[in-house]
Amino acid sequence: TQCPDVCPTTLLEMSQHLEKLGGDANKLRVVFVSVDPERDTPAHLKAYLASFDTRIIGLSGTVEEVQAIARSYRVFYQKVPTSSGYTLNHTASVYLMDAAGRFTGTLSFQEPQATQMEKLRRLVGATS
Repeated sequence: TQCPDVCPTTLLEMSQHLEKLGGDANKLRVVFVSVDPERDTPAHLKAYLASFDTRIIGLSGTVEEVQAIARSYRVFYQKVPTSSGYTLNHTASVYLMDAAGRFTGTLSFQEPQATQMEKLRRLVGATS
């Protein structure tokens, strides 16, 4: 939630994609997983995500749980000290998983919107 550009941009884009998908958006489960459990408490995540589509679910956990899920999905993140505390460098992709939990691809940061929508429509089996 402290990410200055990648995360809020991606969440805004996902909110727009869900709107454009119409009823097919209900076939998706969009999950925002924080890699900053020290700052991203459940209450903080809830307040942050209130600015985006209400169907986006926020998850965090203990440091150990976040490390485990990051390893499992091969997500890179690294705490970087700053003069005012720290920031996090992290993977900037949306992972696309099918209904059986199999990886099917990614939405890349700043990938053209039309390409992202095509991937999402293919994922939900939409024809339009």
